[in-house]
Amino acid sequence: MNNLVNKERLVKPVKEGQPYDASNVCTGFGVGMSVPWRAAAYALPAIQEAGRQEISPEFYFAERFSTEIGNLPPQQAKQNVQVMKLLISSASELVKNPNVQWLEEQDPFEADRFLFMAMMADQLSKIADEQIMRFAENRDGDDSLLYMAAHALYMWDPLDIEPNKFIVERPIIPNKLLMVGGPAEKIFYRARQALMGKF
Repeated sequence: MNNLVNKERLVKPVKEGQPYDASNVCTGFGVGMSVPWRAAAYALPAIQEAGRQEISPEFYFAERFSTEIGNLPPQQAKQNVQVMKLLISSASELVKNPNVQWLEEQDPFEADRFLFMAMMADQLSKIADEQIMRFAENRDGDDSLLYMAAHALYMWDPLDIEPNKFIVERPIIPNKLLMVGGPAEKIFYRARQALMGKF
């Protein structure tokens, strides 16, 4: 797994298995046409790391983004989120860290927020390296760039913007945020780094 840490205005990768004390440990999920049984396995590193630090793991779901960009029927998206929550809760119980926190998604397509996200995606298309652009082109082109830009707003990257531009609701802004993700997160990490140099 690839872990990402936001510390003040710095984001850096953390090597697998390397302990890092954070005020929040968080994982985000896209919502697809079906729920893979391995979804719980994606959540385990965050659950275990949060347990080590004796804090609650946080999870969010890009439900609205999946219905608007991925053309997933809203009712199916809601059902799939409920299934994923059940799988994650079960995994959390197994490793004795049951206090899971579900972060609420705000509407990513609210006019001002979407306009800013689209501006970020446009900027990314101009500054992204070849690997990022190839990743985007192999998926959905402009929509993929928009998804990469959205990551920065879901994950509360240290951008110089108003808090209402972020997509996930947080009662307290974390001073250290440990993000846990898979191989694609390495590409998203590079895109987020590029955007932090511009916003």
